[in-house]
Order: sequence, then structure tokens, then C-alpha cells
Amino acid sequence: MQDKEPMSAGKPEISIIVPFYNVEPYARRCIESIQGQTLENIEIILVDDGSPDSCGDIIDEYAAGDPRIKALHIQNGGIAHARNEGLKVASAEVIGFVDSDDWIEPQMYEEMLHLMQSTGADICMCDYVFDFPHYTKSSIEEPVKENLVFSNKKAVEMLIEDRFIRNYVWNKIFKRTVITECFPKNIVFEDMWVMIKWLHNAEKICYTPYVGYHYIQRNGTVQSSAKSIENQRPYIAALEVQLKFLKENGYPRKVYERQLLSMAKICIIIARDFARKLPYSNDLGLGFQKVVEFLRQYENDFLPLLNNKYRHRYNLLKKSPRLFYNLIKLQGWLQPKRLFKKKVVIYE
Repeated sequence: MQDKEPMSAGKPEISIIVPFYNVEPYARRCIESIQGQTLENIEIILVDDGSPDSCGDIIDEYAAGDPRIKALHIQNGGIAHARNEGLKVASAEVIGFVDSDDWIEPQMYEEMLHLMQSTGADICMCDYVFDFPHYTKSSIEEPVKENLVFSNKKAVEMLIEDRFIRNYVWNKIFKRTVITECFPKNIVFEDMWVMIKWLHNAEKICYTPYVGYHYIQRNGTVQSSAKSIENQRPYIAALEVQLKFLKENGYPRKVYERQLLSMAKICIIIARDFARKLPYSNDLGLGFQKVVEFLRQYENDFLPLLNNKYRHRYNLLKKSPRLFYNLIKLQGWLQPKRLFKKKVVIYE
């Protein structure tokens, strides 16, 4: 780590907020990838979210050698709370976010800021890749090769399609004026709660095909408890927040219905996946019942949108969770294994 010269007077062009919690093996690579940006007039806000490892010491070490870095130490409150605390001290008019186990390419912020300024956009996003232990996978099947500009309405529609614009905050930069709502505390999938609102607040959103962000894919643990079906509730709740936002803000019926259909299908898929993976139990049956209770309030609207397969599964789940479970198990035994893979673009 080399000491940096003091930053020139005036505001930084971008404030970059990075929460840290239990990511010691990844922390240095993340910080140094931000320090190495070709856009040097930046503010780097490193937030120690009460991390039990050495992350707090690491960010203090880097802050001592780089005047662009602010080190914050707060009690553990989760990533949303840490980002909000970073927002409170950020001094730039443009905000970026990085997750502390990921890393970024040297020109990421220069590329996005230049395009934001040249297009007059309020939000800019770049492309990203998934970094697995032995290979890197593109985020989209057919990479775009040109800069793009969207209206806020179009951007929200594309967010709902979940094909090109996604809920991640870390591959984007935002003018402060669009950040009218902070991240909700103690909520999982916090990006989903704010992204639709921030896109709606923007007049224009731009995209650069520059591959700037490396989203690290770490090995996770699969929950084996039947009660883990309840842990999917925050994701469904985030989908519901977006659904209500569309309705309250007058988006076209087709956009609302697309989100509604997606939410209903995801609920059914969650029930299906737990039926495939877990033995039947009272807890699992109770989880199925909670899925049905949630969907009932939207039933009249989404049932006509479901295809026959999903409609049949939902009606069976509603009628008898045990029969639904037995059917999914039987279909799993009878279904031949797929020998093809979805096309992806690989960067070695």
C-alpha cells in the first residue's frame, strides 16, 4: 500500500460507500481496487459494521495512508444500516456502492461518470461479471457493445423484466437527488426496496458496456431445515413492495401484471423446490400454507395469467399441501435429467 498525496481542495466527484463485516480475506483486494481507480478525485467511505474479524484494523490502516478514505466504526446493524451511515457522511453529489468481498476494474468510475455527465443522466450503470473460483461468467448472454440511455419509465419496466437492469446498487452510480429514501433497516434484499424508487426518481438512466464490477461467488451453505421456507419471505416481501409501487405510481397494467405474475410464480417455485429437497414434515406443511395465505390476496388477478402447469400446482397447493408435495416428488423421479446448459459468455 502506497501513501497518497492529499486530495485537491473541493468536493470529490464520487463518494464510494463500502460496508465491511466478516470479509477479512477479501478486504484488501476490494480497497486497493477502489484506490487504484483512474478517477482519483474520489471519497472512499469504509464502514466497519461491528465486524468480529480484523476488518476494522484493516480499514484504519488504509485510512492512515490515503486521505481520500474515511473510516467509520459502528455497532453491527447490517449492510443497509452501514450504507445509510456512509450516506450521512458522504460529501460528493454522486454516490457509488461496493460490496467488500467484491472488486472493481480501474476505469469503472471514470467510465460511468463520463457517460453520466455527457448524457445528463441521473443514474449510470456498467456491466459486471460473476467471478467463480475457476472461471468468470458474463452477466448477460449477449453482451451489449454500445452506450444506452433510458427514460425512467423504460428503466423501471426493464427492472421488472429482470433481464438487463437489475436491483444491484454496486454496478451503478447515483446523483444524490434521486436518493430520496435510505435503505430499510433489518431487511434482507434491501436493494430491491430502493432501486425501483431511485430509478423512478431519475429523468434519465445510462449504461456503459464497460465490464467494471466483479461479483464474487462464494460457496454458501444450503439450509436443510424445513423452517427455511420462511426465510424466503423477505424476497417475496421485496417483490410485493415493488408491485405496490407500480400500482401507486400509475405504471401500465402490463408492467404491474408482469411483476404480479413473477411474484406468484416465484412463490410456487419456492414451494416446489422445498418439496424436491426436503422430507415432508409439519413445519414444511405450515410453510406451504403460509405461501398460500400470502398469494390468496392477489389470486383473482394472477390466476388468469398463470399457464396450466402453474395454475394446477397452485390449486393443488391450496387444496392439499401433502398432495402437492407428493406430486412434486413424483415428477422429480419421472423427469429425465437435462443434458443441455443455458448459453453463457465466458471470460477466461
